[in-house]
Amino acid sequence: MPDAPSVALPTLRDRVIGGLSWTVVGFAAAQAIRLGTNLLLTRLLFPEAFGIMALVQIVLQGIEMFSDAGLRGSVVNHERGEDPAFLDTVFSFQAIRGGVLWLITCLAAWPTAQFFAVPELVWLIPAAGLRALFRGFSSTSLLVLVRRVLPAQRVLLDLGGQLVGLLAMVGMALFITRSVWVLVAGALVANLFSAVGSHFVPREQRRPRFGWEPEAARALVGFGRWILISTALTFLLSQAERGVLGRLLSMADLGRFSIAFLIVQTFTGAVQRLSGNLLFPIYAELARDGPQRLRSRMWRVRAALLAALLPPLWGLTVFGPRVVELLYDDRYHEAGWMVQVLAAGAAAQLVAASAERVILAHGDSWRHMWLQVVRAALLVAGIATGGLLAGPEGVIVGAAVSRWIAYAPFAWAVRPYGIWMPGMDGVALALSAAVAAFALSTAAPGA
Repeated sequence: MPDAPSVALPTLRDRVIGGLSWTVVGFAAAQAIRLGTNLLLTRLLFPEAFGIMALVQIVLQGIEMFSDAGLRGSVVNHERGEDPAFLDTVFSFQAIRGGVLWLITCLAAWPTAQFFAVPELVWLIPAAGLRALFRGFSSTSLLVLVRRVLPAQRVLLDLGGQLVGLLAMVGMALFITRSVWVLVAGALVANLFSAVGSHFVPREQRRPRFGWEPEAARALVGFGRWILISTALTFLLSQAERGVLGRLLSMADLGRFSIAFLIVQTFTGAVQRLSGNLLFPIYAELARDGPQRLRSRMWRVRAALLAALLPPLWGLTVFGPRVVELLYDDRYHEAGWMVQVLAAGAAAQLVAASAERVILAHGDSWRHMWLQVVRAALLVAGIATGGLLAGPEGVIVGAAVSRWIAYAPFAWAVRPYGIWMPGMDGVALALSAAVAAFALSTAAPGA
């Protein structure tokens, strides 16, 4: 069995500082490009285009997450995560999965178009689904960079893909069509650029090949079996409102909700990016060194994250309508109150998101799966209750409330590992509740 290549890495402290810097700067640049793209395209396209694209995204993300094999987590967590034979098996898994996913999107297109009564989805979903095929052939060297907490080259590649996608969308909108196809084409160009570019960075790593080692395959299946369920439920947690609202709202109103979702995701996405690309590999490495070191480092990391990301969410909770009025024309102003409610729910979600990856860092995908099961049940209950009491507005409010209640199962899930921090979490939640109470008492939904 060939050994993993010997690589002299900087100290964990240096990698954390460098990784945090690159991740934060890269995410800020990505969000700036994304927001600028959105502001530009809202002036070139109609709200209906964003509503239809929201449905396409729901289908694609659902199919991808319902078939997640936990390959990134396996590379980060497994002791053989840099072994060439292990990585070749990962690449084979990944490529096969990408091809299967695209076939599933083709089969799902017609029923989805019938369900949402949007005929265009018959062609849009298979076309947009090609991104799964592109991603399936991405180099596993990107996963190794996550394991090593060296995000610089990943960040630059992602930004390059975004810029190329932006140019494609603007060019198509100006010279070819101003339909939803602009959004589909931009996403495909960005994903193709990233997939091809992944094989050229980092240059010092061996390029992946097709290969299959039974022992590695068993390890991937063993870790990924619970991840499959967890990510399927994560999809439900992140997209349930849009799926339900897609049946209750017009495409224009769904487009406005998507704009509100995008604004709030600027900050919730930061935690998701940090959690997957930085916190998870750091927590995994610290967990191997012992619980005391993990807890002491986690306290500082979480305190910094909450201090940096909660205030912007509080600002959106109070000033959401004004932010929308400032950034968008009057066709989108109805999204203002939605921003307030989504931000209030996201504040509670952020408290848990800054720590939950420690469960996977210990290799406990089973407990992580059950945490997602309980969260999904609470979300469904919140959406159903809110929808029955107040219609579409109640769906959004009910989903936000469920994210506050979901803190309790999060505390249960992380407590066995000695990293539950009720003092820090209590202060963060109390301040967030005070801000939400003030904001939501002065502006009723739909006002």
